Amino acid sequence: MKNILKTIFLDSPGNASNQLYNPYSIALNAASGILYILDYGNNRIMSYASSASNGTLVFGGTGPGITNTQLYYPVDLQFDAVSNSLIIANHGAHNKQINNCRSIRYEWQ
Repeated sequence: MKNILKTIFLDSPGNASNQLYNPYSIALNAASGILYILDYGNNRIMSYASSASNGTLVFGGTGPGITNTQLYYPVDLQFDAVSNSLIIANHGAHNKQINNCRSIRYEWQ
């Protein structure tokens, strides 16, 4: 994991698969070793395998938005091992949830 963090955080900010722009939160799937990173500035969630230097887009990444395929300035991320899902606090969704945040549960197949 040290190599992943060094590769991602020490390079210049951006939107490539090995770059982040204002990462806010991380979550680890301990069973698989996959690290999920909430990339606030790019409105996306990226995943990184333990030996990878490039990530995989998990969700978002198409610009800010409120459709079911977009994120709008997400601020927190949790991995729920019981349901094998990510829980994302999507702050900029502008809906009527408490604290102007929306929690979305995405199940992995």
